[in-house]
Amino acid sequence: MDYGNDPLTGSTGQHILARVIARLNDYDTDEGFRAAALLWVLIEPVPVVTTVLGDSRSATYFYGNGDYACPFKCGAAICRSLGETTCKNPGCEAHPGLTPDTLQRLREKKRIEREVVATRQRNHEAALQRIRDDNVRRAEWRAAQRAECIRRGACLDCLFRLGYERVKFKKHRKGCPKARANA
Repeated sequence: MDYGNDPLTGSTGQHILARVIARLNDYDTDEGFRAAALLWVLIEPVPVVTTVLGDSRSATYFYGNGDYACPFKCGAAICRSLGETTCKNPGCEAHPGLTPDTLQRLREKKRIEREVVATRQRNHEAALQRIRDDNVRRAEWRAAQRAECIRRGACLDCLFRLGYERVKFKKHRKGCPKARANA
């Protein structure tokens, strides 16, 4: 079967369209409505929303009644049924009330915020990496000090009592007084 260049044009396209419409009767109400809306969206041209700076985006998410979500990710729905062609969300880049200067400042502010967030994320990851590296270094240092303490025959309980990265190799004549105090 030859569909030609475009399956929705010509007699073959009309035949396919007639078969799809006939199949809609086989579904329950909700599925039939969804299929009809999908079919309507496929037949209708995809709406394009444009900002005051001339940036255009095509709608990508459609609702069952043919309305569509603003392609500028503002969360607003644009109602085809009411004849809307622009976004009504005042915080959206595609709002018709924005001036080009305001939109430029809004975009610059968002760009700076994204850079600040990216910088914070990089700094956070670098700090975590430094902490991991320091923990590995300290674990290796502690293992080396323990090995030296065992080699000298010194007390392991008194080895790290002095504080951060300080050691004292101490040999007791009797048992360790610190070990008895901790027991």
